Amino acid sequence: MDLLDFDAGPLYFDDPIDPDVVALISDAANLYPEAEAETLLLRAEELAPRHLEVLVALYRFYFYQNRLDDADKVADKALEISGAGIAYPADWHDLTIEQVVSGLADSASMARFWLLSLKAKAVLALRQERIDDALAMLGKIADVDERDRLGARGLIEVARIHASNNVIAVDFAASSL
Repeated sequence: MDLLDFDAGPLYFDDPIDPDVVALISDAANLYPEAEAETLLLRAEELAPRHLEVLVALYRFYFYQNRLDDADKVADKALEISGAGIAYPADWHDLTIEQVVSGLADSASMARFWLLSLKAKAVLALRQERIDDALAMLGKIADVDERDRLGARGLIEVARIHASNNVIAVDFAASSL
């Protein structure tokens, strides 16, 4: 299926959000990379814990701070929240092509957000050298994204190259004993 062949509908940042939350996100962006930025983002999350705009801001903060475990927790929450509205399973491993099609019919933009959240988790796994996890997540995306609109196949290739380089390094180290 072509993940760009859909009526967009409302996007996550189109959902109504309290102006105070928007101000907190904006203030945090202006303070980046200071520690106070995280305090502001966490306050925004307290005020709007299920708003995806808040989670995107918090994810980006953690990602760019190289706090990958924290970013991964935010990505999990984004998967949970976006998936709930389109009946995606709580565990991404259990997602079927039929569920993806149904989710795209319910809200194509939310289905794409969910898939991009899974891709974000895969990138985190790559950065943490959890290659098998990354390949599993990227493979799930590639299975449903026939035209590779989300770019999973390129990341799969990067992960495979990285994995083969690690094997070579291990083999070389073992042979030098």
